Amino acid sequence: MADMTTKDSDPGTLVEHDLILSRILSLFFQSVLFGAFAMAYVTTWLSLKSTKQSQLLEKRETVLRQAITVMLLTAFFHLCLTFNVTLSPTTGYEGRVDTQYLSFEDEYSLFFSANGFQYYLYVTQTTIANCLLTYILYLKANGNPKAFAPALSASVLATAFGYSASAGGL
Repeated sequence: MADMTTKDSDPGTLVEHDLILSRILSLFFQSVLFGAFAMAYVTTWLSLKSTKQSQLLEKRETVLRQAITVMLLTAFFHLCLTFNVTLSPTTGYEGRVDTQYLSFEDEYSLFFSANGFQYYLYVTQTTIANCLLTYILYLKANGNPKAFAPALSASVLATAFGYSASAGGL
């Protein structure tokens, strides 16, 4: 059995290693998902642009293109913030038994941190997606409020909960 007093078993070192590993894995998976989203964005943009349609349909396509462009930009900013958080040092936590709790409080404050800004970007992106889906449902239902009102209500409630969830500490 190994000696538990070695530097490798120091709780501060282990927590610092775990923080770095989780940040690198998060950056990797987010990069893969952003690449897939960027490919879907390009495909959608080109398919919407290639069709020649009436003035009304062009207006609808403009709304769709604007919505997916804003979603792509928020995803890109989210990826940039993840890259920034990954590069930020984890020093100052070595050798402290309560490191995991302190680092969680320091890194995940939803009001004054990059992670908090990422959270709000995610909620914003989800809100845009909900609005886009509600708009498509509105178009498919020919403006019938009985068809899209429940979706609109659920979207508004989800957005309100998403933005206010941080007030209670999630």
